[in-house]
Amino acid sequence: MPLWGHSWRVSLQGALDLVNQTLSIESVGRGQDPAPLSVRLDVERYLTQPDWRLGFVWSGFPLDPLAPIARHLGLPLPEDARLSGSVDGSVTVSRRDMLEGAVQLRDAAMVLAGGPPVRFARADLLLQRDTVTLPPAQVEIPDQGSVQVQGSYSSLSGLLTASIRTAGLPSAAFRLQAFGIPEPLPDAMREGRWSGELRYRQERNTTGAWSGQAVITHAAFPVPGLAAPVQLSRGVLTVNGPGWRLTDVRASAGGVEFGGDYDAAASTFRLRLGETDLAQLEALFEPSLLRPGGFLARTLRLGRPAAPRWLAARRLSGGIQAEALVLGPARFTGVSGRLRWDGTRIELSQLRARIEGGSVLANGAIDLAGSEPSYAINVLGERIAWRNGRLTIDGDFAASGAGSNLLATLGSEGMFELAGAPAGFDSLAGCYRLDLTRTPSLRLSELRAAAGSEIYLGTGALRDDGTLLVELESGARQLRVIGTLAGLRVEHPPGWSADPD
Repeated sequence: MPLWGHSWRVSLQGALDLVNQTLSIESVGRGQDPAPLSVRLDVERYLTQPDWRLGFVWSGFPLDPLAPIARHLGLPLPEDARLSGSVDGSVTVSRRDMLEGAVQLRDAAMVLAGGPPVRFARADLLLQRDTVTLPPAQVEIPDQGSVQVQGSYSSLSGLLTASIRTAGLPSAAFRLQAFGIPEPLPDAMREGRWSGELRYRQERNTTGAWSGQAVITHAAFPVPGLAAPVQLSRGVLTVNGPGWRLTDVRASAGGVEFGGDYDAAASTFRLRLGETDLAQLEALFEPSLLRPGGFLARTLRLGRPAAPRWLAARRLSGGIQAEALVLGPARFTGVSGRLRWDGTRIELSQLRARIEGGSVLANGAIDLAGSEPSYAINVLGERIAWRNGRLTIDGDFAASGAGSNLLATLGSEGMFELAGAPAGFDSLAGCYRLDLTRTPSLRLSELRAAAGSEIYLGTGALRDDGTLLVELESGARQLRVIGTLAGLRVEHPPGWSADPD
């Protein structure tokens, strides 16, 4: 009986009962060794109400010739799959019960072109009516690890279910797409290792979906807009259909260590930073911030460069926490706030921090539509230690560029109040306007300075030699406060007396 390149000489015997309308035919083994395949056919009432049963018994039957049968039953077995090993067991096919039986795979292995062999020391297959069930079976992948698999398939409903459980396996060890099954892990996680359990379900004429949870370790993947790949030390991946979440993240990129969570379906995140230098963050996000364009575009000033596709499509929102953010000599602690990234616009809201014994609240936006970023931020700083006093400031800040160029474009205006002001005043309050875009300038207006019970009003400005001149008056009394911000002194006019009378 030839079968896909294998053949056995089979002897048959049987009996026909014309009165009772029964027919029995069975194969007969030769010698003492059992035949690799035995077959028996029983037919009843073949002239009135036909009923039949066809039984197969395998004993050390080669596994590879059964691959076409599995494909015929609808199992998604790739055409290039090569099977080895043997099968023992029995299966009955009948008119009433369809399939019934159990088989056991011994020393089975499957090899896909270009991939390592997948080995089953032992696997049982249970057949009942239209359903084939694989109870939990251990699979070994040489030099990579082991995994427990189980599943079922119904030829009538087309329902396919499967689960994979492992204590540690390379994420790319399985090539499930070859079976028509989508990969269970996001592309970004395909380079690491995973442990956990993932479940698959697919109904006829539908797209299958994975669910479950896995711990991902030692993964590395690029993110558009970052200058360095993300190195994921550990994260808990929860898969639910097309959506997935990564929680309890420990990772780094470009020397910046961070943790947090990310929900891919909702495009939301929580980012936690330790003590981080803002210069490092700027360098990490340089591909997002700076797009200088080509030589001709820069020379001819052809306008804003087009935003890359990944930037135009980016939609993210979430919370930020940092132990400390360092900006030059300034150190902001207990940082928290919200960020919303919408294409070429980043909005920052409720950004809070502590600095020099005071507090800071900032809200603003970053415009990424041009070749370099533009910043517009409102800052409310309260009771920040400055020299021997406490500074409160409410100002709008604007700048563009990156690195050292950012300071050269800074402009700001707003109100301030300094309790414990220099030059002997109890307090100094007013409005300010700062412009560093060309020649640095600082103008102070609506100044109100208190010295004991005396109130002085006036204005001030930064002079060409870099010193600050403040002119104050209280009735007939006039004062000039001059010097640098680090050291102001009061100049009294000739004939001035501390006693106004």
